[in-house]
Amino acid sequence: MNRTALIYESLSLDWFGIVVAAACLVGLCVACLLRKFQKGSVNEILTVFCIGTPLAMILSRVQYCTSRMDLGELGIGYIFTGMRDGGYGLYGAMAGILAAALLTALLFKASLGEIADCVAVAGAGIITVGRFATRFTMDSLGFAMAPNAFTVRNDADGLDYLAVFYLDGIVESVIFVICLGLFFFCYGRKNSSFTKGNVALIFLMLHGLNQVVMDSLRTVTLCLFDNDFIKASQIIGIVSWLVIIIVFVCRLVKKQLFKKGFFGIFAAFAVLIIVAVRMEYRVGNSNYISAHIVMGICMVIMAILSMIIVAISDSKPKNITPPDDDSASEDRTADEPQEQNFSATSYTFDGSNEQAPKAVEKPYDEPELDDDFDYSYEPISVQQPYDSELEDDFDYMYQEIGRAEPAQPFITPAQPEQTYPMPAIENPPMQIPSPAASQQPSAPQEQHRISNDTLDDLRRQFSEMDGQ
Repeated sequence: MNRTALIYESLSLDWFGIVVAAACLVGLCVACLLRKFQKGSVNEILTVFCIGTPLAMILSRVQYCTSRMDLGELGIGYIFTGMRDGGYGLYGAMAGILAAALLTALLFKASLGEIADCVAVAGAGIITVGRFATRFTMDSLGFAMAPNAFTVRNDADGLDYLAVFYLDGIVESVIFVICLGLFFFCYGRKNSSFTKGNVALIFLMLHGLNQVVMDSLRTVTLCLFDNDFIKASQIIGIVSWLVIIIVFVCRLVKKQLFKKGFFGIFAAFAVLIIVAVRMEYRVGNSNYISAHIVMGICMVIMAILSMIIVAISDSKPKNITPPDDDSASEDRTADEPQEQNFSATSYTFDGSNEQAPKAVEKPYDEPELDDDFDYSYEPISVQQPYDSELEDDFDYMYQEIGRAEPAQPFITPAQPEQTYPMPAIENPPMQIPSPAASQQPSAPQEQHRISNDTLDDLRRQFSEMDGQ
């Protein structure tokens, strides 16, 4: 396959660069759409792209050049002068994008977690396309083996090599689907307990575990500390996984969700890492197939256990008692409006007619009017039972009052109007009639009076009733 797409005089354009550039533009559009789904500003993603592109190129070159053993001979300036020759480190590019996201969050005063989640999903898609595009450069190859569906022929020596870029692209596409599904699942729900930034952390965690295996399969890769055994992507991947696991464990402890069963998971992590390191030593002894299969199984189990920890850390804690009113009132700020407690007073009797009713304070918004009515009037019916004799006595009194003879009406005698002599005035003012003269005497009011005998009789009956 021809890797060069266009040659113009001394300039050449490779297919790998065209595919990766197109993937970056598509990833930018995806990140903008995801940011709109979060109801955020697209300008933040564009700012990350503008700041992150030069930072990613510089830091990725730094990672690549510091991993070269001949950097001392080439000089530190080779980081910039040798860009045309190629050579970039993926984790350096990730560091540049992360720094750009942090600067953008500070500049726009936005959520770093939300921006990182959008960029992480788009970055997973870009890495997936970039892994498959390595087919043009034939850089990501494994050990020589018999021809099969996962091998490619190298024209330089005519041998078939394991196409690591195929395997890496398949795994990265699975990681992209997982991150995209988590993004829509978490940001598409209302009142979700999902922590912002978890999608980015999960992407880095799964990508790091994947690089532990894939860098072991590659025959040409970046190494650290001037030796061929300690590979850069493996060390950075396992360290990033460990840091992210510590972050989620701290969340478990903070939410009081840490249980004794997690010690078993941590013990399993330790055993799996030891087995993976042992398989890496076996790869050095040319036991390729079995060692890589065991290493891959170990990384898959670690990824599953890690996702379990992530799911538990984002779950809501149970059986947590609500804070007391006193502690809740102390947490309120001075600017927060205080809720006013209106109360209404209802009265109830304590069982005695001679005592005054007691006031009972009840909340104003308590909708228990029917119960209060029943409780207030029930003691009255108990204290005053129905008495037929008492009702007969009152009927008798009303009859006596009705038979009583009315007293003779009386008329208040009109008082004579007193006049006073006034001195003679030449121009006397208008005479204003006095109130007594203007008002006509009121008509006599008839009032029924009870004779003295009837009143004496009623007093005697009342005294007899009180004596009983």
